[in-house]
Amino acid sequence: MNQRTGFLPSQCVCLHRWNYVIVKYSLAQVRTCCRVYSIEDVSLEDLQNIGPDIFSNSPNMRQKRLNMMSGVRDADCDPCWNLEDAGVMSRRTSNDKFLSYMSRYQGAPSSLDELVARKEEFTRCDFPFLEIQIDNHCDLKCLYCWPEYSLRWQNHFTKMGVQSVREPSVELTKEFQKTFWEWYSQHADRINSINIIGGEPLVSSEFYQVVDRILREIPNDGVRRWMSISTNLNATPERYSRFLNTLRRLLEKFNVSIEASCEATGARGEFIRNGLVWERFAKNFESLCQFSKSIISGGRVHVGLHLTHNLLSLSDIKNFMIWAHRVEREIRAPIHLQENMVVVPKEFSPLMLTPDFADFSFSAAEYIRKNHTDQVEYTYGANWTKYAEFLESIGTGILAGHQDSEALKKLSGWILSEKKKGGDLERVFPEYREFFRSVLESNAEGAAASASFAGVGVGEDKTFSV
Repeated sequence: MNQRTGFLPSQCVCLHRWNYVIVKYSLAQVRTCCRVYSIEDVSLEDLQNIGPDIFSNSPNMRQKRLNMMSGVRDADCDPCWNLEDAGVMSRRTSNDKFLSYMSRYQGAPSSLDELVARKEEFTRCDFPFLEIQIDNHCDLKCLYCWPEYSLRWQNHFTKMGVQSVREPSVELTKEFQKTFWEWYSQHADRINSINIIGGEPLVSSEFYQVVDRILREIPNDGVRRWMSISTNLNATPERYSRFLNTLRRLLEKFNVSIEASCEATGARGEFIRNGLVWERFAKNFESLCQFSKSIISGGRVHVGLHLTHNLLSLSDIKNFMIWAHRVEREIRAPIHLQENMVVVPKEFSPLMLTPDFADFSFSAAEYIRKNHTDQVEYTYGANWTKYAEFLESIGTGILAGHQDSEALKKLSGWILSEKKKGGDLERVFPEYREFFRSVLESNAEGAAASASFAGVGVGEDKTFSV
């Protein structure tokens, strides 16, 4: 991958490179930070030669950390660099957070200049935040998602004759998972936060097996740790009930944060997240907020919303904020918000929109500032005031005009393919009609060529089974 050099270390360092370890449990892969492009495919030879260090201190990971401290911007961090260049808040951590962690957990100097002078000594990660991606089993086929996180997308590409997800051998998977639990046992007393994602954990039997193993392995040291679970909360009553029973068990050892993924209401939400039943999501979410108030002993449940802002969700963001604020106010259970925005695929980024769409972001931010006082304490996740700043940064990024010509060609092909399906796109999103027309007219030549690939369309393949 290309590198950009000549930056100050203060313009490059990010704590996520050191303490954000992601283990792709069913795919025998590892990475640091959910935003980076690069993923390490682990082999049997790697497991033999590197051993448990493969999960947090592989030679490649340590080199990337050294690069950051040397003023190098590796291209696999471009999702954040590109956002910052567009004036949008990225997920890159502040220098203060980086130095606080390095000083507290790695014994590094509290001055960045002093740390950089001794940078070769501080390329290890020994106190990680652990994220486990269970598998890609999911009942949704979201507009902006891909096979790595959705079995429905994988099935779609398989029908097209494309192998879109790594398929490790049974031997490799078994050895990878065995080595992972060895690594986890070595680090369990130093892992204070675990995040579990899918796919969709609530439809995966593997999720419950992993939770059982974590509960067995957790040290009996009296420390109450954190676990975060990301879910689309589209679960049927049976699956939702099973999840609540598991949640009660987790609360014996953990404080738990549930990150419910959604960013648009009603028909808009159901179009963006193909397979979503909005009313069921809303009912489950309100029930979860009520559940968080019912726990009177053991750990605490923190409920949040993880919004992935995208091209189509922006016009509904104020309605979504109004709905979430009403739930918080009526149930009297604090709801935290997690910042996220589509960067890849570029054609579904809000930054592809024309300047008039920026008003949707600014209006939602204004609603928050006028109606939400943040008088509750948010122990986990962002508060609403900070979220208003994030929404304003999206609006500012749209006004700055960062449309990508190649992405617009792909978008025009996707619009064309959706139109051929019967008109749901403009029926559900009438406020985008003029934008769609302008994209098609400006990219007519590329639209037809892109249409065959854009047929990865949202409005098909509604079946799911595990």
